[in-house]
Amino acid sequence: MSSFQLIKKEIKHFFIYGLGNISQSALNFLLLPVYIGYFSPSQFGILSVLMAIINFSAMFASSGIMSAMQRVYFGVPETDRRSLLGTCITWYVVMGVFVCAGIGVFSTHLSTALFQKSDYAPEVLLIGIFFAVSFPLDIPLNVLRLEKKSGSYVFFSILRFVLDFSLKIILIIVLKRGVRGFIESSIISVSVVFISIFIYTRNFWRPSFKPEFFRQLIRLGLPFVFSGVAMWALSISDRLILNFFVGQSAVGVYDVGSKFSQLFNILLLMPFSLFLPAFILPYAEKHSAEDTKKLLSFIYSIQLILGSLLFIVISLGAKDLINIFVHDFNSKHDYLKSIDFVPALTIPAFLYFLMSINGYALLIVKKPEWNSMSAIIAAIVSVGCNFIFIPLLGVIGAVISAVVSYLVYFVLLNVFVHKYYQFSYNVKNTSLTFVFLAVVFFALYFVSFGNNWINLLFHEVTGIIAFTFAIWFFSGILTPDQKRRIISKAKSFFKPRAVDVTHS
Repeated sequence: MSSFQLIKKEIKHFFIYGLGNISQSALNFLLLPVYIGYFSPSQFGILSVLMAIINFSAMFASSGIMSAMQRVYFGVPETDRRSLLGTCITWYVVMGVFVCAGIGVFSTHLSTALFQKSDYAPEVLLIGIFFAVSFPLDIPLNVLRLEKKSGSYVFFSILRFVLDFSLKIILIIVLKRGVRGFIESSIISVSVVFISIFIYTRNFWRPSFKPEFFRQLIRLGLPFVFSGVAMWALSISDRLILNFFVGQSAVGVYDVGSKFSQLFNILLLMPFSLFLPAFILPYAEKHSAEDTKKLLSFIYSIQLILGSLLFIVISLGAKDLINIFVHDFNSKHDYLKSIDFVPALTIPAFLYFLMSINGYALLIVKKPEWNSMSAIIAAIVSVGCNFIFIPLLGVIGAVISAVVSYLVYFVLLNVFVHKYYQFSYNVKNTSLTFVFLAVVFFALYFVSFGNNWINLLFHEVTGIIAFTFAIWFFSGILTPDQKRRIISKAKSFFKPRAVDVTHS
């Protein structure tokens, strides 16, 4: 089977099992017009802070057991897997209830500590309940993936998406429940899926808690907690620091700006991260180091081109979209402040996507600790920069800190890959690609025709065409052979199919 056939196979795998991962991220982006239309920046900031607390709690409550379970699942005799899963589920349910109880008992104090008043204690309590029902849900969903129950996995993923989407529309728009409606809709949708999926997967697990399994899972899982904390500090802690020094409104404006960069996760990072491991690692085992490095170089080129195009789409289109939301759909005018932050906040997402291939290179040579080390150093830089710049510059300080910390991460990871498993990519061609990207962005960003819809169409179409033209003819990032194959595939795709007409 050729490399392209293997990639095609893994893309099909992604479209099945990646649906659940992407659907929830996509939901938040699809409902962004609703959020900025019905939530003030302060309310949106409160939601952002509460979700940051939940993400932090989940890291420690899980203790890395999910990652460990995925590693040992098929190494355990089939007769013992039900007990293994039962041990995982027991831990997740107990920790979910424990964290929920802790949040509930201290909801008033947490509200005061986070928002300088106790008025949001009910929202804090609701987020604790949400954690209790959503935290254990990861186990049965991963069981369906491991057991290759693709139809069931897709069904429950779509069920959650449809329920959550519908309930958010009802509770936020119709009933005007505000922040509480957002959390309540999540609790109801997750609870329905939680009960349904646990009943459906009952044959894969049994209520149990085996100490020998638990010790093995903890031993394998705890190292993942440290890298998880680093990534949390790198990508989410800025909301808490911004909230502490400036307030919830600033967090809301900042978070809306960063929501556009999540398109990188939805459209590129998640798809690549779901199908590449199953392709690259087996390929590296069966082929020479030279062939594997050529493959990594090719994937890097594809990532650079796709990432650059998406950066153009986001950075040029977000300004027009926010203006459309505010002026045509009566969203809050305060969110216009987010416009200036979107291009800069998209840079970290672009860099993180671009350096993901370096993580696989280190994994091939069994040096993943250097990826974790790079993330930890970048996280320290992020927290330090946020504490320095946010008190001085507010939201701009958070934006600067995000860009600087991800640049540090990007440089460090490239240094370690260069040392342990260097795969070639043309620095000159890569630099030219970034230059073309900057030229297209600055040439078009300030062009306006006085109509937001025309601006959106012009910026997107012209940006994509101009950058594609520059890449194809001047950057050299694609080899002549790769260009010929792309043209051949395009001709084959658009070639009219012959219709076989038979007469009985």
